[in-house]
Amino acid sequence: MALPAKPTRPTSGLRSKTYVGAPGLDVATLVVEGKLLKIAREDSFELTAGEIDATGRGSTWRKYIQGLKEGSVPLTMLYHPDRPGFKLLREAYDSGDAVSYGMFDEYGYGFIMDGIVTAFSMNRPLEDVVTCSVTLRPTDYPTTADPDGREPTWVEPSSQGGSS
Repeated sequence: MALPAKPTRPTSGLRSKTYVGAPGLDVATLVVEGKLLKIAREDSFELTAGEIDATGRGSTWRKYIQGLKEGSVPLTMLYHPDRPGFKLLREAYDSGDAVSYGMFDEYGYGFIMDGIVTAFSMNRPLEDVVTCSVTLRPTDYPTTADPDGREPTWVEPSSQGGSS
């Protein structure tokens, strides 16, 4: 992915790229060996964290600390069952196997994770194209480079030379 030196304007979703591939791939390998999901219509990542009440006696305000984090990637793609990225996600749903997922803007900033497909549905509107909705959830997939697995990770262009 050829990248400008630094962002010069807000980025458009039209210039963003989504990749899927085998689990455990670093950013550079995912971009080269993974499948560019050209049929992706809309995707996002949603990260949340639990709240733990840490209020002490005598306090007049409730105080919180961050609890466990969780994430979800809802993805809508055009229905093309013969495309490699579609097949990879459908097979991952059927088998329960993990996949690498990465979304990047035109400058190379983005998000990467290993996840499992927890939902796969077809949407067939009367006056629009047929699409599929997929949901990915993070999982720890152990690799040789990281035997404990990889948590969802923010990506910056400088981190794309090797592991994220």
